[in-house]
Amino acid sequence: MTELLVTPKSLSHMETLIDLGADAFVIGEQKFGLRLPGEFNRQQMTEAVALAHKNDKKVYAAVNGLFHNYHLDAVEDYINFLHEIRVDRIIFGDPAVVMYVKAQENPIPLHWNAETLVTNHFQCNYWGKRGASRAVLARELNLDEIINIKENSNVEIEVQVQGMTCMFQSKRMLLGNYYTFQDRQMKIERRNDEQSLLLYDEERQNNYPVTKITMVRTLCHQTTFV
Repeated sequence: MTELLVTPKSLSHMETLIDLGADAFVIGEQKFGLRLPGEFNRQQMTEAVALAHKNDKKVYAAVNGLFHNYHLDAVEDYINFLHEIRVDRIIFGDPAVVMYVKAQENPIPLHWNAETLVTNHFQCNYWGKRGASRAVLARELNLDEIINIKENSNVEIEVQVQGMTCMFQSKRMLLGNYYTFQDRQMKIERRNDEQSLLLYDEERQNNYPVTKITMVRTLCHQTTFV
């Protein structure tokens, strides 16, 4: 089974994505969640959960920020709120979130998302034993690695298939790693640093600035293998 998970910018955007067939939505407040395309305050979160459940969809709250001690009271209060409105899942990276969720009478299931760190099945199963029902894999894994992790994991596996992403665990060597895996030699063209870097589209015979890859309107589509 697969699930199409998207990140809406607003309630109206969420309605459009429901019509387009999205299964679940990642939303939240930007002070608690990372890389969200839009801000959902508590009133909007409440409305989003009602809208999703009315249409048999799910809402996942992003609480995957980096928290210091002075953030913890606010995090605890936010976790309490998420349990009041009954979001379907809570996405976390910090163990503090796990502790606050476990303290609830009816804990919401957790998804572990450590961005670039999830690169083997032992990590997935480690957090599975500590309450996570799903792990989000690092973006640079190839298909063979993803399949191997899935076959050896006791939790659901999620992979990003489109959209903006974080810096890579391999320190930006993503393309080089793919070429190495395919036993191919990557040709590197040396350029003056002052020159613009453009992507060339052979089909359309056009050049595009690298920034075009990360447009504001780009959605982060996720696929989950259950």
